[in-house]
Amino acid sequence: MSQRTTHAKSDRTYDRLPLMADVTVTLQSESIQGAGRNISAVGVYFIAETEIRARVRIGDREVEGTLVRVESHSENSTGIAIRFDEGAFD
Repeated sequence: MSQRTTHAKSDRTYDRLPLMADVTVTLQSESIQGAGRNISAVGVYFIAETEIRARVRIGDREVEGTLVRVESHSENSTGIAIRFDEGAFD
């Protein structure tokens, strides 16, 4: 018997739409400093007490925003989330 997974209604404020365009992100910080939390032979985890500003190009449009999440999907794939500054697409 197969199991079905049900998902609760999203608490998101804004709808997500499919995007079929190249996205380029340029981080505006030359260095990021923070308090170390843990370290291993293959990496380090730390907390930066600052926003990490970014410039995002989507097609021919460029907007400013803040890095809010980075997720490792596989060895060769990384998910990146940027929150646009207010009014970026007005």
